[in-house]
Amino acid sequence: MGRVDRSDPERVRMGYPGVTWRLRFEGVSLAMRVGCDTSHSHLAVLVDGGALRVVRLERGDSEVILAEGLAPG
Repeated sequence: MGRVDRSDPERVRMGYPGVTWRLRFEGVSLAMRVGCDTSHSHLAVLVDGGALRVVRLERGDSEVILAEGLAPG
Protein backbone atom coordinates (compact mmCIF):
# COMPACT_ATOMS: atom_id res chain seq x y z
CA MET A 1 0.00 0.00 0.00
CA GLY A 2 1.36 3.45 -0.78
CA ARG A 3 3.80 4.55 -3.43
CA VAL A 4 6.04 1.66 -4.37
CA ASP A 5 8.22 1.38 -7.49
CA ARG A 6 9.02 -2.20 -8.57
CA SER A 7 10.44 -1.35 -12.01
CA ASP A 8 13.89 -2.71 -11.02
CA PRO A 9 13.65 -6.46 -10.24
CA GLU A 10 16.67 -6.19 -7.90
CA ARG A 11 15.16 -3.61 -5.52
CA VAL A 12 11.94 -2.01 -4.36
CA ARG A 13 11.74 1.75 -4.00
CA MET A 14 9.27 3.24 -1.53
CA GLY A 15 8.54 6.86 -0.86
CA TYR A 16 6.10 9.21 0.79
CA PRO A 17 4.40 8.72 4.15
CA GLY A 18 2.13 5.79 4.81
CA VAL A 19 3.78 3.12 2.68
CA THR A 20 2.90 -0.33 4.02
CA TRP A 21 4.97 -3.42 3.37
CA ARG A 22 3.73 -6.82 4.52
CA LEU A 23 5.58 -10.06 4.11
CA ARG A 24 5.81 -13.62 5.31
CA PHE A 25 9.07 -15.32 6.05
CA GLU A 26 10.45 -18.33 7.86
CA GLY A 27 13.49 -18.00 10.05
CA VAL A 28 14.80 -16.69 13.33
CA SER A 29 15.70 -13.21 12.07
CA LEU A 30 14.98 -10.72 9.30
CA ALA A 31 17.09 -7.84 8.01
CA MET A 32 16.88 -5.51 5.03
CA ARG A 33 19.27 -3.29 3.16
CA VAL A 34 18.03 0.25 2.88
CA GLY A 35 19.22 3.46 1.30
CA CYS A 36 17.79 6.79 2.48
CA ASP A 37 18.13 10.29 1.10
CA THR A 38 17.39 11.81 4.49
CA SER A 39 17.91 11.01 8.17
CA HIS A 40 14.24 11.76 8.88
CA SER A 41 12.86 8.38 7.77
CA HIS A 42 11.40 5.85 10.17
CA LEU A 43 9.94 2.36 9.96
CA ALA A 44 7.22 1.02 12.21
CA VAL A 45 7.98 -2.70 12.60
CA LEU A 46 5.43 -5.21 13.87
CA VAL A 47 6.34 -8.92 13.97
CA ASP A 48 3.93 -11.75 14.83
CA GLY A 49 1.50 -9.40 16.59
CA GLY A 50 4.15 -8.24 19.06
CA ALA A 51 4.85 -4.73 20.25
CA LEU A 52 5.27 -2.01 17.63
CA ARG A 53 8.89 -0.90 17.31
CA VAL A 54 9.95 2.30 15.53
CA VAL A 55 13.31 2.17 13.74
CA ARG A 56 15.02 5.38 12.63
CA LEU A 57 16.83 4.99 9.33
CA GLU A 58 20.23 6.57 8.85
CA ARG A 59 21.00 8.67 5.79
CA GLY A 60 22.83 6.63 3.14
CA ASP A 61 23.04 2.86 2.81
CA SER A 62 22.71 0.56 5.80
CA GLU A 63 21.38 -2.78 6.96
CA VAL A 64 18.46 -2.73 9.37
CA ILE A 65 17.57 -5.63 11.67
CA LEU A 66 13.78 -5.94 11.58
CA ALA A 67 13.47 -9.02 13.80
CA GLU A 68 15.85 -11.32 15.65
CA GLY A 69 15.73 -14.03 18.28
CA LEU A 70 12.50 -15.48 16.88
CA ALA A 71 11.41 -19.06 17.33
CA PRO A 72 12.15 -21.21 14.24
CA GLY A 73 9.43 -21.27 11.62
